[in-house]
This record gives sequence, C-alpha cells and structure tokens, in this order.
Amino acid sequence: MKALILTNRVPFPPNSGYPIVVYNTIKGLLKLGVEVTLFSINASKHRVDVDDIYDPVFEQISFHSYNIDTEVNIWGAFFNIFSNQSYNVSRFYDDEAAKLLENVLREQEFDIIQFEGLFVVPYLDVVKEQSKAKLIYRAHNIEFDVWERLAAGEQFRPRRKYLEFLSRRLKVYETEQINRFHQVFCDQ
Repeated sequence: MKALILTNRVPFPPNSGYPIVVYNTIKGLLKLGVEVTLFSINASKHRVDVDDIYDPVFEQISFHSYNIDTEVNIWGAFFNIFSNQSYNVSRFYDDEAAKLLENVLREQEFDIIQFEGLFVVPYLDVVKEQSKAKLIYRAHNIEFDVWERLAAGEQFRPRRKYLEFLSRRLKVYETEQINRFHQVFCDQ
C-alpha cells in the first residue's frame, strides 16, 4: 500500500503537538509496511532546514517540501477582506507548491492520500485532478472554533470584530470542505 501524507509543516523534529502526531502516524504506517511519501509545506513560522534532518523515520520515506511565507501581513489581510477566501487558509497555498505536488502525483499512484489538517486542504483540487486515491482528512482541531474563542477573549473591539470575521469565513470553508473527503478523522 502506498500513502501520501500532506502536512502544513515539516514534522521533523517531532517537538510539539502537530509534528508529534504526524510523526507517530508515519512511524505506525511504516511498521505496517506502508510505503509513505510526505509532502510538507515548510511554513515560515516553523521553518525547518530539511538538510539538517537526521531521523531514522525520515530515512524511510520519500520526502518533498516547499517553502512558503505564511506570515500575516497587513496588506494581505486587508485585501483578503474583499475576496471570498479564508485568510487563515489561503496563506498556505502557493501555485508553485501545487505544481510540485502535481508532479509527485504524476510520478506515482497512491492508495491513500491523507490531509493533515485544514491548512493543506487548498491542495485538494490538485489531488482530485491527479489521483483516484481514497482521500482522508484528519482534523487536528476544529479551526473555526479556535478562532471563535480567540475572538471572544479579545478586549480591543476592532480586533475582536476582525477575529469574528475570520472565524465566520473559516467556519464556512471548513464545513464545506469536510464533505469532499472519503473519510474524516479527528484527534481527541
């Protein structure tokens, strides 16, 4: 069996929640004899120098990554207000990353493609165009709920209103996307 795992950050080293969960998933799949390919967005906030990864699990997988600047910027946030996209999610999409993923999908067939969290879901259309694999979405969080709580705790009214706006957009996106997968799993 061949599996492709898409992540919004490189899970090496496994030093916090998301990387630990993804790392252990990969480790478990390898123990079951699954051939694992990992495609990671190497986001600016958690950038990893992939040349410095020395890990026995890493040595057993096929790995692809793409560096993306996901930092929030005032102009991006402002212009996003006039779009219909979730700013939280759109920062993780890049056309060049999509092309790299498309090449990976053309080079081999996968039985399963697992999306580790909402921030790699923008690549779902590319995957659906290139693959007939079973598509799995693993929700590490209900993201809009996280942002609703952030908004509720914000004292500065303009910032609270903006966070509420972001959480509403995120809720629409998240609830629409989960129905596009064959299977949905969530962490407890």
